[in-house]
Amino acid sequence: MDGIGWQLDLHSTIKPSLHEHFALMPACMRDYDDSWVPMLAAHGFTALVKQKSPAHTFSHFTCTQLGYESFTLECGAIGTDSGALDRVLTPLLQDLLAEAPFAHLPTATLQRYRVTQDLRKTSEDFHFLVDEQCANFTRFGAGTPLAQDGDHCISAPTDDCALLFANSAVPVGDRAGLLLQPCR
Repeated sequence: MDGIGWQLDLHSTIKPSLHEHFALMPACMRDYDDSWVPMLAAHGFTALVKQKSPAHTFSHFTCTQLGYESFTLECGAIGTDSGALDRVLTPLLQDLLAEAPFAHLPTATLQRYRVTQDLRKTSEDFHFLVDEQCANFTRFGAGTPLAQDGDHCISAPTDDCALLFANSAVPVGDRAGLLLQPCR
């Protein structure tokens, strides 16, 4: 990791999540150092989502334009618990700022997901056919109708398809959610 910068974009979730703390890796042309996996896992993160297309996020900018290893960290519903930020992030930042932050981490893993489809809202008629307030990472079986966009029905492409960030209130052209597949 010498010479490579890193950037963490901290977010709190607005809806429940089956993974309370999770990380999103922006779409990037290079692979990240795998030492991030035990570092994030050691600090309570349980899932890592690898995005496949550019997103309007600061972590995507810092990865593609500055060459940083960048993550969006979803830190749970910290607005309801004033001590959550300190419990989750302070130890992580202390470890990252240590002399050799990745040197002595226990072996740990995260549930990895890959994005199989960005759900783009292409019309004002876009709406979800499942409960839009369902928890992030809720899984659906193959063929389950998930959303309707005009006359186009979007269904779960495979078994164990997970839905992330369902939000039909975005402007036309923006991403209304992500479909994920757990990596085995």
